[in-house]
Amino acid sequence: MTIFSFIRKIGISLAAVISLSIAVPATAQATGEKMRFFSMNGRIDVIAGTRGEYHGKIKWVRYGEEQDILMMAPTGKTLAMLTQKNGGFELMTSEGHFLQSGSSEELLQKALGYQFPLNGLDYWVQGAASPLSAFKSKPNAQGQFDSIAQDGWDIRYGQYFKPEGDVTSKVPRQITAVRGDLSIKVSVDNWIARNNQ
Repeated sequence: MTIFSFIRKIGISLAAVISLSIAVPATAQATGEKMRFFSMNGRIDVIAGTRGEYHGKIKWVRYGEEQDILMMAPTGKTLAMLTQKNGGFELMTSEGHFLQSGSSEELLQKALGYQFPLNGLDYWVQGAASPLSAFKSKPNAQGQFDSIAQDGWDIRYGQYFKPEGDVTSKVPRQITAVRGDLSIKVSVDNWIARNNQ
C-alpha cells in the first residue's frame, strides 16, 4: 500500500507530518529553543514524486508542553487531529481511526508507512537548526537562516515577519524542505505568539 492510498483509505492528511511552524526568537536560533505559546494558521503542499501530492491547510496550537495540530482539506474540512499530551502523541482522523504512541516518529511511521524526520522539522520550520545533529547553514542579510542542510534535507526560507502578540522576534513566512523526491512546503497565513500564556 502506498502512502497516498493509505491516506485516502483512513482519511489522514499528509499534513500530519508537519507538526510545524514553531516561532523562535532570533537569539535562540543557534540553540533551537522553542516558543511555548502560539497559534498558527497556514497552508501546506506535499509532493512525493510519482507517489502523489497533497495540498491543504493546517492550524497548529502549542500551549506549554502540549500541542494540537489540526489538518484540513483545501475546503476547510477537518481530516485529522494530531495531539501531544502527557508525554505521548495521538492521531485521530475524521473517520474515527485512532493511533497512539509515545514517539511522534513512531506514530508517523505507523500512519505513513515510512520514517519521517519530524524531530528535525520541528526546528527547521522555526528558522532554526535542530541541536540533535550537525548542520550547515547560510544566513540572509538580517542574520536569519536563508537555508539549512541537515540530515540529508535541504531547507530553504522565504521572508521573515513579526507575528502578532508580545514577541519581538520574526518567524519564516515560508519554509520548503526537500530530500530526494519528497518536497514539503509550509506557507504561514497568520501567527499569534506570546512569551507567556
